[in-house]
Amino acid sequence: HRVQRAGSLFSFMFGQRAADQGVGDYEAARAQETWRYGPFFHAFLEAGVGLRPSVFEA
Repeated sequence: HRVQRAGSLFSFMFGQRAADQGVGDYEAARAQETWRYGPFFHAFLEAGVGLRPSVFEA
């Protein structure tokens, strides 16, 4: 997994490819293990932290 940022925006990227190479284009974003974001999102929400509702948003 990887956290990428651009200025004050950040995104969580999931999967081995994202961890190794980062996500720099649409193809790499679509190749993420997006199914991992739901449990991650809900765990943060239960802890009182609001994240963006989609893995594809920054």
